[in-house]
Amino acid sequence: MVTATAGGTSQIVPGLPAFQNRVLQPRARLLLADGDYHQTSVLTCNRPVRFKGYGIFLKDFAPRKKGGGMSGRIRIDMSIRKDPGLRFYMAGILLFTAGLSIYLVEWIFYKKVKKADQ
Repeated sequence: MVTATAGGTSQIVPGLPAFQNRVLQPRARLLLADGDYHQTSVLTCNRPVRFKGYGIFLKDFAPRKKGGGMSGRIRIDMSIRKDPGLRFYMAGILLFTAGLSIYLVEWIFYKKVKKADQ
């Protein structure tokens, strides 16, 4: 059984009038537990949390303005998904990078050999 608790913080950036008193970088601190194993992570819009093969993503949050909204209650909507193809995706990225590196080394080497032959 996996349990999670969340505590939210946010960063309000002063400056531009259009963004004044708006939450620009919502963050949620998660405490994830599975039996005796505990993990504390920070969840943001652009940085999902990975835990035991699951991805936890921030979908929505409230309030979007300082002090505000209808009730002013802090709310965080999360999406939890298990992606079994993630390992194949990462392996493909690794193989592509290795192939591109080999190609570049070969291209540089043959360029030097051509200059030596002329």
